[in-house]
Amino acid sequence: MSSVRQQIVDAVDARLKTIKIQNGYDSDLGNSVFRWPTNFIAHDKTTALIYRDLDAEVFDAAHNKSDHRLNFVAEIMARLGTITDSEIRKMLNDVSRALGVDHTLGGLAITLKITAHSINDMEQTEKIIGAGTINFTVHYRTNQFEI
Repeated sequence: MSSVRQQIVDAVDARLKTIKIQNGYDSDLGNSVFRWPTNFIAHDKTTALIYRDLDAEVFDAAHNKSDHRLNFVAEIMARLGTITDSEIRKMLNDVSRALGVDHTLGGLAITLKITAHSINDMEQTEKIIGAGTINFTVHYRTNQFEI
């Protein structure tokens, strides 16, 4: 059986992939979701959503349980000139809305909270790209010594 952490990562992946206009969002960002990619934007992609699970704080809970606060970052990468900054903001909102559909991720988590969001420009391999970032934390509980 997968760890609870892995199940949460899989649930986040599935949730982000629902970001499609046909599902009521403002973008089809869900068509380009990548977990821990080696290359941020493929040459045939105008936009991409890259997310990573990062560090987790662990706290003792009652009755041989542990509480975990798992931090994530989700980055929207878009080639400037093909997309505007206001469209990046719409995509940020799409990501936030998608994560808020079920803040327990199907009962795996106690809660999911957005902790920060930003928008900026950056350069990747001689191409200027726009980036939007959302940080979020998933609070969940396991048996002690399980992840």
